[in-house]
Amino acid sequence: MSKTPTKHHCENCDQRHLSIFCEAKGASIDALDESKVMRKYKKGEYLFHEGDELDGLYCIKDGAVKLENESSEGVMHLLHVVEAGGVMGYKAILHDGECHSSARAVKDTEVCFIPKNVFLTMLEHDPKVAIAAIRKLSSEVHELESRLCHATDLSAAERVAEALLIFQNRSKDHAWKRKEIADWAGTTEETVIRTLGQLKSEGIIDTDGRKIVVRDRKLLLERARILL
Repeated sequence: MSKTPTKHHCENCDQRHLSIFCEAKGASIDALDESKVMRKYKKGEYLFHEGDELDGLYCIKDGAVKLENESSEGVMHLLHVVEAGGVMGYKAILHDGECHSSARAVKDTEVCFIPKNVFLTMLEHDPKVAIAAIRKLSSEVHELESRLCHATDLSAAERVAEALLIFQNRSKDHAWKRKEIADWAGTTEETVIRTLGQLKSEGIIDTDGRKIVVRDRKLLLERARILL
């Protein structure tokens, strides 16, 4: 990981409209510009580990990061994939400061690290930022609740189809490993490989090594039992 002061201004950030800081103005923007530090991570490098105490949050400028959690049996679960404009670490700051997941770059990634005290001060004095943070938290809880329901309502093959759609929407150029798809879908690599083979034989997807290309999104939506 490399760390450098940044001259990149939040006001001109291409990802600002995607961030919880999209409505920040005036003193809030100035505080972000004065305090943030740019950090660059190589693919596969960890930003933080489960159990770490965080002293700030991470706003992704470019790249993508996966959040993972290891069960008591040593099984790794893929919780979220966070892309440009996304923020990580704020839940730990708002709760007890301890990370309940590990963050790992799935491609070369550039983030702005924002100190904890700056973020908490913004929440106290900028209602729009506070509301945006609450909405972000609500969205993530909703996504996890949906996945929990799907774990019982959908078959393993349907969950794999759903995972392909989610990954296609978020990082379609990234060659997701079969293990990562299995972790997201809550199934085995063998089931993922078998399902991909079936989808390919039906012309719904195509593969080039690890890379998966969706050829028929409508049919894939049907396989995932997602209403059009």
